[in-house]
Order: sequence, then structure tokens, then C-alpha cells
Amino acid sequence: MEIRILNIMNYMSCPPNSGGLLRILGPLYKMPLDSGIRFDILFSTYNSTYARKNEEALKRIPVVDRAVGVVCRGYMHSYGGMPSGMPLDVWETMSEELLDRASEMAGENRYDIIQIEHSQMSWIVPALRLASPESAFVLDSHNVEHMVYARWREYVEGDELERVEARRVALREWELKVWRWYDAAFTVSTVEEGLLREGGVENVYVVPTGGGVDIGKYAPAGGHEETTDLLYIGTMNWFPNAQGLVWFIDEALPLIRKKRPGTGMVIVGSGQPAPHLLEACRSHNVKFVGFQKDDVAFFHRSKVFVVPLWIGAGARVKILTAWAAGIPVVSTTFGAEGLGAVDGKNIRLADDPAAFAEAVLGLLDDPGERERISRNASEHVLGYSSDRCVNLLVDAYREIAAKRRGRGRLRPPRPSCGRPCIC
Repeated sequence: MEIRILNIMNYMSCPPNSGGLLRILGPLYKMPLDSGIRFDILFSTYNSTYARKNEEALKRIPVVDRAVGVVCRGYMHSYGGMPSGMPLDVWETMSEELLDRASEMAGENRYDIIQIEHSQMSWIVPALRLASPESAFVLDSHNVEHMVYARWREYVEGDELERVEARRVALREWELKVWRWYDAAFTVSTVEEGLLREGGVENVYVVPTGGGVDIGKYAPAGGHEETTDLLYIGTMNWFPNAQGLVWFIDEALPLIRKKRPGTGMVIVGSGQPAPHLLEACRSHNVKFVGFQKDDVAFFHRSKVFVVPLWIGAGARVKILTAWAAGIPVVSTTFGAEGLGAVDGKNIRLADDPAAFAEAVLGLLDDPGERERISRNASEHVLGYSSDRCVNLLVDAYREIAAKRRGRGRLRPPRPSCGRPCIC
């Protein structure tokens, strides 16, 4: 049985350079042609050259039949006049060009499934339900987005606190509204599975964060030399990453170096870092090397991977990747949430600077302990492999399509005004 899927998102970089894109594209690279699942991918961007480059790269993925990059020169937010109650996070993704092209593709093709990446993009669903009423609609939630701001507000104050709280409230109302528009959803943890079910999604499938991790790609080959003490990899222009790194560099790293002078640290990541993060790196002699196409060598050359994260939702693919690469992880309790991490067995967890520093020192000073933690983590991460993720997705797509065909047409949600793109 062939299953045709239209996958829609408001960003793209191929090869993937973030956890979100790894989740979207990673499984497609490994999905077998004989699965019978075929994808058309639709994404928006500002730049026609960038659009063509990514279209060409996406078309080289065997299960991708068509890739379309829509150049959106008129994102709705550029015109101002955001409707009352509309979350800013949603308004920033909206464009007439993307809506028109998506409606055209949905109307011309008989898609079994239309998949939307991130709940912020749900504004497009009412129009697509009208264009393709026989399709099943699936949300790949990545995160329960309002939970990011629920944690964010704990680390800001004053006017910034008011802005963060306003975004949390607006996003929570939005998500509780739009979740009911979907026939099914993918999520990364049982915690978020429960939230989606409570929010009205009947069929929820837990699929590993990042689309799983390519264990074969990251598995240590042996013979490599550990030349870096501490490593962090992440998206640098994402506030939660910057906030956690500054905390670690300012508060925990000096405690580590007090007992172990000369301890080095390397940060790898895409995006422009915030000025205060760059200043912390300069002040504490931390090396920032920017985005790297191949991060494997950085993992294999490092002794300890740190995840000082306090804000966010979902689960961290960076931890899975470190586990697959055979490098032990020290994380905050929140940073390791949703991954079955057990302190002292497959990870070290700590939530204050002194404890975090001691956990790092315990691994740096004891190669045997590094090996024990890494071995346990390597066994645990097998349950989060990209191969397993592909199997989960194939089974889910088949089940969703079968239910859809058996149930027949669903009545599309009724827009509350004449503009389905903003209702």
C-alpha cells in the first residue's frame, strides 16, 4: 500500500543543522523505498537561491518525490497588525505565499497524510482541510511549545517576564485550540504524549527526539585521542542554550579549574551566539568554533559532554548523540528529561554549580568511571536509534492511513472569519 505524505514546515536546511531538522529529515534518509511511503516536502524561506539549493538536496533523498521551497517576501508579521490573541510565535510563521502554494498542492494531489511541523504552523490546517478533506492531518509537535515559556519565565524578571508570560499564555491557548484539529500527533516523550491526549488528540505516537540517532555514524571507531576536556554542541541563537552555557561558564567552570587548572572547553553550534555568551567565552578562555558539518570528530576527541540546560520542552537529541559517540554526559536534571537517564548509571545529573563541577571532575579524573558510564549509556541508547525511529514512523503512518481510509471524511474545522490563515 503506497502512502503519500505532504510535509509542511517554515524552515529548512539540508543537510540538517538543528535538532528539529534532524527530527524531520533524519528518518527520511534511512526510510526504505519498499516501505511504500513517499513524501512531498514544502517549506518557506526568504531567499530563492537558498530555496533551490535545499530543493536539490531534498530531491536526492530516495523517498522524497518532490521538494518545493516557497520564497515568502510577505510574511504576515512584516505588515504589522497582528490580530488580538494571536501568539507572536504563530504570527511569525504565517505567509500568504506559503498558504497559497500549500492549498494548491493539497488540492491537486491525493495525499493520504498532511503533516505539519510544530504547532505554530497549525494556522494552515483549516484551509488545507477544505482543499483536501480526505487527508489525515498529523502534527509533529517536536515540543509542547507553551512549556518552553513556562520554564523560561523562571529565569527572567520585569518587562521580560511579562513578555515571556504573555507568550506562554497565548501559546497555551493556541495549542489547546489547534490540537483538536489533528487526527494524530507525534511527540518525543510520554510526558508530552499525556498533554496531547488531554488536549484532544486521539492518536499520539512517541517517536524519539531528533528522529533518533544514527548509532553507526557516531559509534567510536577506536584509536582516537581525547584532546578536549569538555564539549557542548547546540544551536547558539536559541536563548535557553545560551542561558545555560553562561551559567556553566560563569558558575561551574571556575570551580572545575580551581581543582583542575587548564581544563579546556569547546563549544560547537550553528547560529550567531548572543553577545553575553561570547563575552563569557572570552573571559573564561572557552573556544567557540561555530557550526561544523561533521561533528563526529568533536565527540570522539572529547572526554565529557555537558548539558547545562534549564529551559525548554521535549527531550535533547544532543544527549542521545553523545551516548552513541561513547562520551559520558553531565547534565541538569531537566536537560536529561524524557530520555530514561539514571544518575550514576548512564549519566551524571547535577543542579547547582558545585555539584555540577564535582560530577565533571569525577569523570575527568577517573577514566574507568568514564568508561563505565559510557558503556551503560551506549547500551541504553540502542532504544533511541534512527533505525528504530524509522520503524516506528512507518508503522504509525500505515496505521494512520488505514484508520483514515476506514473512517472516511472528517468535517473540517469552521474558520471563524473569512481568513482561514489566521483563524
